[in-house]
Amino acid sequence: MPEFQLFYLLKYAMNQQKEIQLKQKIMALANENRLDEAKVIATKLVKKLPKDIELRWALAQFEARTGEYEKSVQSFIKAAIKASPFQGEALKRALDICYGHDFNQLGLKIVGMLMKLGALTADNLFKQGCLYSGLFQYQAAKKCFQKALKLEPSNIQYQTYLGEACLYLGQCDESAIALQKAYSGDPDDKRPYFLDITCSNYSDGLSNQHVFDLHSNYAKLLEAKYRSDFVPSPQKADNSKKLRVGFISSDFYSHSVSYFFTPIIKHLDKNKIEVFCYSDVANPDEVTALTKQYSDHWQDCSGLADERVCDIIRGDNLDILVDLVGYMGEGRLGVFARRAAPVQVTYLGYPNTTGLSQMDFRLTDEWSDPLGAGDDLYSESLCRISGGFLCYQPYGKAPLVTELPAIKLNRPVTFCSLNVFQKLTDVNFRMWSEILNRVQGSRLIIKSKQLAEKSLQAEV
Repeated sequence: MPEFQLFYLLKYAMNQQKEIQLKQKIMALANENRLDEAKVIATKLVKKLPKDIELRWALAQFEARTGEYEKSVQSFIKAAIKASPFQGEALKRALDICYGHDFNQLGLKIVGMLMKLGALTADNLFKQGCLYSGLFQYQAAKKCFQKALKLEPSNIQYQTYLGEACLYLGQCDESAIALQKAYSGDPDDKRPYFLDITCSNYSDGLSNQHVFDLHSNYAKLLEAKYRSDFVPSPQKADNSKKLRVGFISSDFYSHSVSYFFTPIIKHLDKNKIEVFCYSDVANPDEVTALTKQYSDHWQDCSGLADERVCDIIRGDNLDILVDLVGYMGEGRLGVFARRAAPVQVTYLGYPNTTGLSQMDFRLTDEWSDPLGAGDDLYSESLCRISGGFLCYQPYGKAPLVTELPAIKLNRPVTFCSLNVFQKLTDVNFRMWSEILNRVQGSRLIIKSKQLAEKSLQAEV
């Protein structure tokens, strides 16, 4: 053998030996949980060995475990480019990360790769539906959830998400069927109940009594589990003459509820009222900071169980506790079911009854609830505020109200709907169509996140 060939063979063998030693070092560091160090070496080595599937697989796991989720997904994808024992599992793990971290477009790409492998399970279809939902493409999401349910018809989670997709499409009847199949009888498994109850407010085909019964039936489940054990405090902790009022909400941020609540808390007479805010805001913003500034006491309750929140509130010896959420989002009705304060009130964030016997009052007005009409459809006593129960403060950067464009510019009238799509029922569309036909040349602008989906645009 020529000398130069022997030299290159020896060099190749030495390089291979070095690579083996580096891989062994990577695994040793990983076993010692020194993941950052293992990741650094693996990152350098994979540049030299880009086709090494095992190395890609290891690097993807290190990146995931150290919080570099997007990098991890890309590494898992590269580990799945060609057939190997890791291919299916690499794509599954990549999809799990995308599902857990809202990498929606990237996740849909991975689903496409799984489809080519013929590896779409019910779980994968469900996650595909969730990814579409994250992009507000609820028609596509609905189809995915339906396919998942064909494979696992009794899966309560799939039924819940199908019901939610139908709700966001304004398909209230279909939503109710799916959500009621997901009822478990456990009030802590509240998502299908909350969605179904919320949906009932938008349905054209349900009687007022039926809607009340939906609220009342869930409230009875809740109160059976969280029976009131409230014992009034003999006196306030500091003998203060101020009225101690608490507000509990997940909407203390740039949310529509805050445009109505912020002016209230800002102008409360702090000489007479001591304000407590119990926040379930997951991602605080400038509105959260402003609300905190206007309150005397602030408690972050996100992630805490209802029982713990109830104990915290009781410890504050409130006079009045006000619910600003109702059945929207997650809500804290379990706190009110146990009774956290002597007087409990629901207001602003939800347009109907809570159904709770422990909720004493609901603030409303004579237009929302005409006097003597339907009081028996509320578990609460109705307190009608003269002149209207809402106090709206426009967005700070909103333009001033000017002359009507149809008059100023001599052009047709433009109507506008800025509601969530689930409020737009067939009755609404028929009524709007009639108005547009009667007002010559008029047009209607509908703003809704759901209308980002082209197929839904076409239907509307």
